[in-house]
Amino acid sequence: MDGKSEKSAGELNMKSCKFLLILGVLVILNFINAKVLFSKDMAPEKPDIFLPSVVLEVEDLSVKNIVAPLPEEEILTPDINFPLPDEEELKISETALNIEPMPFTVEPALATKKGKLRTNTTLGVGTLNNFYSYISLYSFATKPEAKLIYEHETADGFSGKPSSIGYSVRSDDVQAGINYKMNRLNIEGESGFNEIERGLQEESAYFSKINRFIEFNANVSYNISDRLGLFGKIENRFDSQRLTGGVVPYDGKIEYCVSPSVKVEYKLKNGTIGFKGYFGYRGVSGDKDLSLNRFSVGSYFDFNISDKDSIKGGVDGYWNSANTSYVPFYIGVQSTVNEFLSVSGEGGYRLIINDLYRVFKDFPYVDIPTTLSDSTEWYLNAGAMWIASEKWVFTSRIEFSRFYNKPGFNTNLTPNGLFEVGEYDGKMLSGNLGVRWILNDIFSARFRFTALSGDVPENMNQLEGMVNLEGISKNGKFGGTSEVEYSMNRINNEQIPQFNLGAFYRINDYFTFSLEANDILQPIFNKKRYSFYPYLDRGFFLTIKTSVNF
Repeated sequence: MDGKSEKSAGELNMKSCKFLLILGVLVILNFINAKVLFSKDMAPEKPDIFLPSVVLEVEDLSVKNIVAPLPEEEILTPDINFPLPDEEELKISETALNIEPMPFTVEPALATKKGKLRTNTTLGVGTLNNFYSYISLYSFATKPEAKLIYEHETADGFSGKPSSIGYSVRSDDVQAGINYKMNRLNIEGESGFNEIERGLQEESAYFSKINRFIEFNANVSYNISDRLGLFGKIENRFDSQRLTGGVVPYDGKIEYCVSPSVKVEYKLKNGTIGFKGYFGYRGVSGDKDLSLNRFSVGSYFDFNISDKDSIKGGVDGYWNSANTSYVPFYIGVQSTVNEFLSVSGEGGYRLIINDLYRVFKDFPYVDIPTTLSDSTEWYLNAGAMWIASEKWVFTSRIEFSRFYNKPGFNTNLTPNGLFEVGEYDGKMLSGNLGVRWILNDIFSARFRFTALSGDVPENMNQLEGMVNLEGISKNGKFGGTSEVEYSMNRINNEQIPQFNLGAFYRINDYFTFSLEANDILQPIFNKKRYSFYPYLDRGFFLTIKTSVNF
């Protein structure tokens, strides 16, 4: 080996050592931090952020989990988002079908101007003792880039019930992030705090249920060369549940989860191959049965077969300390039929990691489960995008899955007035359709549905559907949205559709006003709106918001 090759090899080893050193330091600091935090009382007698009970907030107030990337110059601020389909939404090559509920917002996106600091403040008030506030700060054009976001919303007095007796919800959310780039090295850090308090609506001896979610995450990536990259990630989460206002103290739980992972990726001429490893730990205070260790290794690829066709796939080997093992895999294809039509399809066997975090987020009125396994699904999905003309764009996706050990809840209430958590098997069919029409103004429409069958609880929705229509003037000066949602289960099959309307008007680049009217049909038909029977949802309410951007 000549001197030049030795020098090149030495530089390569030195760069790899630097990456591993940084990742090792993050792991060590993470466990030190976990030990300190886990030893502290994560559930004080009173929440750190105390708000009067006259303004307490709802599960269905569409509290957004804002996970916005750090903005770059000349991009759209994520502070005010009018959800029209964009280029990313029209892509159809995702690993799995994603049919998350659409946020009901009516504010337009505003382009930022060059500067080092961008801010957005939104204040809103409404019926049902509703109060909303949102503040965001983004620092960019300097190193490191950073963000800070705070969001708060409260409501009290669902479906005509008096305030201050537990028909309420409050949510507080704080997120912070930092991003530092240096040549081939990129370091990202994010932390978040979210607390949701739900009134128990006289169904329990306790007044309310508080869930708290705290997370610290770090990502490190290093490009050894133009083709070879190393990636490291570590996620930390503290999740807790406690009940307030009862005579008998509630034995709440604190969950701590940590999951470091590494990945090596190599870019070929016509694609990418990668290898990855994962370790996960779940510990629950005072409950060894819920503690679990997870291990996984795997590989993946993504190749361009031709200029118009591509194929991707991957396989993992998974094992946990409950002596359960799986071999999840997927294979997918995408083809551009012509310049106007593209199609894709994917199928496989996937693993869903279940923790208390997922249970508490998905099901608002459940007690702490006694057992919690990971879920698996056989799935098959297909999608298409058709550009009919420069004015019309159509998108569609559909997926069928057969799931096992999916968390859910039954109709039985525990002595605490909460639902029992169980694990169920069944089938699910879900899909969505979208259309975008650009004339003098811009219009869009979406349709989404989900249907469940099999061994699923009576109290869980068997059928859900949503139709969303939106319009915005080309200059972004004004716009509006309408939305109809319908859900049905074997207990509450007489619920009326939920009809929402919204509109906004932008005075200038700095000030925007909006009005939202939610569940308009509820008072007309004089029907109660249930979240999960017997727990009520808010029903009809109005909200006025003012946004200020600088």
